[in-house]
Amino acid sequence: MNKKTWAALILLSLAGQMAWAIENNWFNTFVYAEIAPDPRIVSWMVMASALVSTIVTIIVGATSDRWSGRWGKRKPFIFAGYILWGLTTILFPSAAAIKQVGIAGITVILFDAIMSGFGSIGNDAALNAYITDITNTSNRGKVQGVLQVVMWVAFLITGMVAGFVVDNIGYYNFFYIIGGIVILIGLVAGGPMMQEAPVARPTVKRESVWREIGRTMQVKSLKENRELLIVFISIATWGLGGQIFSPYLLIYMIHYLGFSAGEAGMLQGIALLVGGILFSVPLGFLSDRWGRRKTGMAMILFQSVALVAFALFAKTKLTAAIFTSLLFIPLTGWFINYKSWTRDLFPEDKRGQFSGFTLLFSILIPMATGPFIGAWLTNTYGMATVIENEAGFVPTPLLFEVSAAVVLLALIPLFFTKEMKATGRITHAAKEVEEAPAVIGS
Repeated sequence: MNKKTWAALILLSLAGQMAWAIENNWFNTFVYAEIAPDPRIVSWMVMASALVSTIVTIIVGATSDRWSGRWGKRKPFIFAGYILWGLTTILFPSAAAIKQVGIAGITVILFDAIMSGFGSIGNDAALNAYITDITNTSNRGKVQGVLQVVMWVAFLITGMVAGFVVDNIGYYNFFYIIGGIVILIGLVAGGPMMQEAPVARPTVKRESVWREIGRTMQVKSLKENRELLIVFISIATWGLGGQIFSPYLLIYMIHYLGFSAGEAGMLQGIALLVGGILFSVPLGFLSDRWGRRKTGMAMILFQSVALVAFALFAKTKLTAAIFTSLLFIPLTGWFINYKSWTRDLFPEDKRGQFSGFTLLFSILIPMATGPFIGAWLTNTYGMATVIENEAGFVPTPLLFEVSAAVVLLALIPLFFTKEMKATGRITHAAKEVEEAPAVIGS
């Protein structure tokens, strides 16, 4: 990849991950602080956004696979998706203006789902497919490792820095700033900086997008992609375990351990720096050289142990920083590995569509189940509290112990997979991107 392509990828990944980070973390604390300390609102918000994201990614991904025009097949969706994503991020906190808690809760769930849909157009469907287009089995781990660094930098900004921003200027201004950044980067990196060769219109009529998606879901197609399906099952199991605790991690730090929003953000920032940023590139190299299967198994075992250790020993600021950092090392390795592994296995002509199916297993299934288990554990075994004159419950260490047990189950499907051999084959799309400056000149 050339420097211009790298720059566009890094900027788009940074903006996208910042937007996802505030949705996955600070939208939840916003609900607790501004609407009601009710984990059920958070769990429904997570599930609704996951459902919308998955459906949108499958449909838009399949559409981008077939798209033709002088802008290429991914770029138009990235450009439009990011701008709309930023706008809806800015609008999100207006839901709190509604004083009736029930209506405000429904509104915030709806706003979050709409925002997630636009994010899925630009990031999950189009950008992820573009990354698959321009990489191959020998370098995906390395490229994903670099992008994982970008992801953790985004989380660092929206974690450690955001906590202090929220404490000093409030949630509203924080969301306005993030939304503006997403729009600006979408305009620049998703426009003139991004390089993609024009795609000629097909000479024969294609079947409809819906028929093509339906054909992918037939038994014959599933058998042809057996290895990918097994990896998907492991991803879903891991994700289920992760979603039991992750929507409530900051809530746990703030309302159970007793840290301020700024302190919780700072501790998460330290964990991202130590456990995420420092390990991303080495773990990307490990995935390419050691293999996807071995790396995946190692990360599952590591994550399960780290969750139990966090539950038992993360009590003070120092111990919370140490054991949160240990949580992020296997989390980083798992993300890099499964994103590289699934891209290795995608059918070449359906990369956008299969980016959506990846979301089905990595996002929808875990988010449609895990947060509800976490909410049930919190409401049943949690610590009673009153926040802003509203009675509720906050999570306890049990949440992380249950998560550890579920994450460990993700090991089972991987015993039925086999290791792929890396190849240095350069895809046609990758060649087009390398040659794009001469073709499209922008």
